[in-house]
Parts: sequence; structure tokens; C-alpha cells
Amino acid sequence: MTSLLTVEELSRKLKLSRSKVYDLKEKIGYLKVGGSVRLTEDDVLRYLDGCRVEGNGKRKRSTGHQLQHLEA
Repeated sequence: MTSLLTVEELSRKLKLSRSKVYDLKEKIGYLKVGGSVRLTEDDVLRYLDGCRVEGNGKRKRSTGHQLQHLEA
């Protein structure tokens, strides 16, 4: 099973505010577990891969390669 992250955990890892992570959760994809929001590490990495920008300022299309797991 893929790791589940809370909004607080992901905000610390990405150095974003909790409110920004809440805003992004719709784009990332999320689970509601007992009324709490959880994000899978796989969904977060897939989202981040889609955010990659090339040197020319254009978004790079996902190549399907796996990103390294998020570390604390």
C-alpha cells in the first residue's frame, strides 16, 4: 500500500502553507478517511511530475518515469 499523508505532513514536505495544500488537493486527488483528508504519496508524485518546467519556461509533459519518494 502506498503511504498516506496528512495535509500537515505534505505542507511541511513541500514547504507550502496548509491552506495551499487544501487548495491543491482537488488537483492532486485525495481520500476522505473518517472525515479527514489524506493524500497518497503516489498521487502527490504524479502531480509534481506534471508541474515540472523546462528551462524555456514551458511545462514538460510527463515521461512516465517514477520520481523518488518524498522524504521527511
